[in-house]
Amino acid sequence: MLVCIRNSLTIKKQFNELISEVDNIYLSIDMDVLSSSEFNSVSYPLIGGVRVDDLLYIINYIFCSNKIYL
Repeated sequence: MLVCIRNSLTIKKQFNELISEVDNIYLSIDMDVLSSSEFNSVSYPLIGGVRVDDLLYIINYIFCSNKIYL
């Protein structure tokens, strides 16, 4: 069963804790983490992986921290 990250307070709390511990964030995403049911054009698809809309939410959430290192 996939968890909707946007509705998970536990996951948001964990992200906030990690973000608060660093000054800058370098974001790199391996596309293999995406759910194979939504994105199967990768070398090693992950069954039960992250949904595309959840990944976009995570990216936006991290960018809103203003700690992304460009």
